[in-house]
Amino acid sequence: MSIRKICVYLLMLVCFVANTAFAALPKEGTYEKRSKSGAIEARMYVMAAGRDSAYTTSLGNENAEIIWVESYLEDGRIWSQFATTYIWKRDDVGAAETALILDREESYCLADNIPATPRYARDMAAFSFRDNGTANVYVQKQFSGVPSSWDLADVSSTFNGEYKHISPRVRFSPLVVAYANEKTANIERFNDADINQDWNQSRIRIEKAKDGYYNLFENMVELGHLIVMKAKVGDDLTLVGETGRGVLTATEVRFRRTPFINDNNVLGFLNLNENVTVHGLVEGYDGQNWCYFTRANGQNGFAAAQFIDVR
Repeated sequence: MSIRKICVYLLMLVCFVANTAFAALPKEGTYEKRSKSGAIEARMYVMAAGRDSAYTTSLGNENAEIIWVESYLEDGRIWSQFATTYIWKRDDVGAAETALILDREESYCLADNIPATPRYARDMAAFSFRDNGTANVYVQKQFSGVPSSWDLADVSSTFNGEYKHISPRVRFSPLVVAYANEKTANIERFNDADINQDWNQSRIRIEKAKDGYYNLFENMVELGHLIVMKAKVGDDLTLVGETGRGVLTATEVRFRRTPFINDNNVLGFLNLNENVTVHGLVEGYDGQNWCYFTRANGQNGFAAAQFIDVR
């Protein structure tokens, strides 16, 4: 067992040993943490597993509870949020072994129509649920993958404390949808991945779309396709399909009828910053990676993957 995991278990023991008599499984629904003055400091949403749940069914998650927690500044803006899976440890406590964090700077990016790239983290939180409908959350100040802004302020303390179950209803966040898809739809790749920001930035990107929706792009071109989902803050979620947006990074890029270099298969040229819809990635006859795409005019073709930034 690693030193890091031992430290997490010790933290759980210290923080939750008093709760053993009231231990319970996570209860699906919305929890709130309030200050002494009554102001809402944080909310937690639990999407339960192993029971009849519209939330877990629609997310394709059959094995574990998905938990999404968000904390707030005094003016009501989101400070930070994370999505994780509840992992049972003992009768009185569970942990967040891996989480996907969207920090406040990334939330501001989304508000300004700038794509956000959430950060993966490990061993960062512990949970204790009780039969009386309350729960305790403890987030470490330091953990693997902690955002740099968390080093400048005690962000973890905004999550920490007692939460009260207030409703059986759950609302989605783009973050939890991205996490659930990565965790449950691509289990082998998720478990084998070296969880860090460099790995993550090329895989998951969240963009603000029209009418309150968000587009979530999961770049899996190394497996020959991409996943795109639409999510609305609430309970509206759709899987768009295996496609994604590509932006040309060079001028006069040849696009071809077939995925290999030949003077007879050139259909035309692509322009710098041109947007195309990428349907997948294939290895050509020459061993080079090629993107199969559709242009805005409906024309299909192949182009060298090195010249297309998949978003």
